[in-house]
Amino acid sequence: MNRPQIDELSQSDSNEGARNASESGNEEALPDGWAFGSIKDTTTKVGSGATPKGGKAAYKASGTPLIRSMNVHFEEFNRDGLAFIDDDQAAALDGVTVNANDTLLNITGASIGRVSYVPDDLAKARVNQHVCILRLVESFSQDYLRFYLSSPAIQNQISGEEYGVTRPALTKGQVLSFQIPWAPLAEQSRIVSAIESLQTRSSRARELLSEVGPLIGQLRQSVLRDAFSGKLTADWRRQNPAADGETARELLLRIRTERRERWQSEQLAKYEAKGKKPPKNWQDKYKEPDGILDADALVTEFNVEKTCNWEVAPLELLVDPEKSIPYGIVKTGDPYRNGVPTVRCGDIKRFSIAITDLKLVNPDVHRQYRRTYLQGGEVIIAIRGTVGETAVVPAEMKGMNISREVALIPVLSGVDATFLMYLLACPAAKRLITGQVKGVAQSGINLSDLRMLPIPLPSLEEQHEIARRITQALEMLDNISAVESSIENSLTHLDQSILSKAFRGELVPQDPRDEPASELLARIRQQRQTTKTKRN
Repeated sequence: MNRPQIDELSQSDSNEGARNASESGNEEALPDGWAFGSIKDTTTKVGSGATPKGGKAAYKASGTPLIRSMNVHFEEFNRDGLAFIDDDQAAALDGVTVNANDTLLNITGASIGRVSYVPDDLAKARVNQHVCILRLVESFSQDYLRFYLSSPAIQNQISGEEYGVTRPALTKGQVLSFQIPWAPLAEQSRIVSAIESLQTRSSRARELLSEVGPLIGQLRQSVLRDAFSGKLTADWRRQNPAADGETARELLLRIRTERRERWQSEQLAKYEAKGKKPPKNWQDKYKEPDGILDADALVTEFNVEKTCNWEVAPLELLVDPEKSIPYGIVKTGDPYRNGVPTVRCGDIKRFSIAITDLKLVNPDVHRQYRRTYLQGGEVIIAIRGTVGETAVVPAEMKGMNISREVALIPVLSGVDATFLMYLLACPAAKRLITGQVKGVAQSGINLSDLRMLPIPLPSLEEQHEIARRITQALEMLDNISAVESSIENSLTHLDQSILSKAFRGELVPQDPRDEPASELLARIRQQRQTTKTKRN
C-alpha cells in the first residue's frame, strides 16, 4: 500500500503556499469583525490516504468504509460505490481516520473541488488519496467552512488554475494555503442558518422542477398516442367530411396504382438502357407486398376507432418499389477529407439530423451504395444503436448517404413524410418496432419486420393536419422545457449568489457585540505556540 499522500508533501511546500496566499488574501476588504485565516491556521487535521494494493480487487464486502471521490458531492454524501477494507488495510491508513462531520474535499481528477461531510455512522472510516480530510479546531464551524469551499471564490480559484501534470490535483500546500474569510463565531452560526434556510427553498423549487421533465415526456407521448388513434383530429374530421375530398380508401388505391406504375416505369427504363424490348407479360412480375392488413389491425395495435374510416397498409406498400427500405453503407471506413457526409444512428435525435457532425466517407465507397443516395424528403430511422430515432431528410442533404445503422424510407407521394416520421415514434409503433429488436451484442431492427409494420393511413389532408398539430404541440412542450432549464440555471446562479453574498458579509447583519474573528485567531495561535514551547 502507498503511504498517505500528505506524508509525501514537504513542509516547505506548505509554508510557501500559505505565505503566498496570505499575502494576496489579506488585500481583500472584509466586513468589520472578520479576519482571514488559512486552513493551516484553523485546522487540527489535513490529510489524504491511499488505495490498498491491488486497487478495486482488494476491496472487501464489509469492514472499514473507505471513502472515495465518487462519494463526495456538493451538499451531500453519496453512498453509492462506498468501498470497504479489512483490518490490516485500515490499520495502514490509521493516519487518515475520519471523525463525524469532518469536511471532505476532493483533491484530484474531474471532481476536484467537490465538498461534503462525514455522516455520523461513518466515523472511523478512512479516505483514499483522492479525498482530503479537513478538521477544524473546535471553535470554528465546519458547515461555514464547507459553504465557503463550495462558493465561487474558492471554486473559481481551483478551476482557474492548472494543478498537477497528468491530471488536476491539489497539493497539501495549496490546501493549507486557502485563505478563509472568518466571521465572528456568532455570525458564522447566523450565516450558516441563513444559507441553509435559503438552500432549503431552492431545493424545494428544484424538487418541483424535477417533476416537470417527466410530465413533459408523458405529454409528448400522449400527443403522439392521440394523434395515431384518431383522437387528435376528431374535430377536424367533423369539420371536413370525407365527401369533400379524397378518402383514405381512395388514397390507398391511388398509392397502389402509383407504386405499380413507378415499378413499370423503372423496368421499362432498364430494358431501354440494355437496348431490349420488354418480354411478353412482363408486367405480371410486379409483386405487391404481402401482409396487407385489415382495419381490425388499427383497433388492435393503435386503438383507432372504426369511425375514423382510416385504412391500414404495410410500410413497404407506401415506399418506392425499386428502393424498398434499405440500409446504407456497411463499412464507412476512416473519416475522409472532403468526403461524402453520411448519417449514422447517433446523428438522428428528436426528429432532426445533426448535419454539421456527419462523418465524411470516401466517395468511392459512397458510389457503391447508390440505392441510399439521399434526395430530400425521405424518412430515415435508426435501426441500430439509438433504435427508433426518426427524422425527415431536408432538401439540403441531397447527395449525401446513410450508414448500415440507418434505414431509408422513400415514401410515395400519397404519404406525408412528417406524418410517417411522427408515427414511427408513437408508443404503438415503438412497441411493435422494439418488440422485434434482434441481436444481443449489437441489437437492431430487422428490415423485413420494418417493411411489414402496419401503418394507419388517413386521407392525405388529414395526414397533413396531424403532422401540423403534432409539430405545434411538440414546439409548445419544447418551449416549456426550455423555460424549465432556464429556471434550473437561475436557481444554480442564485445558490452561487447566496454563497458569494454570505462571504462578503451581505447575507446577515454584523453585530458589534460579537467577538472579532481576529481575536479568536490570535488566541488559537497563542495556544499553539504555548503547546509547541511545552513540547520542545
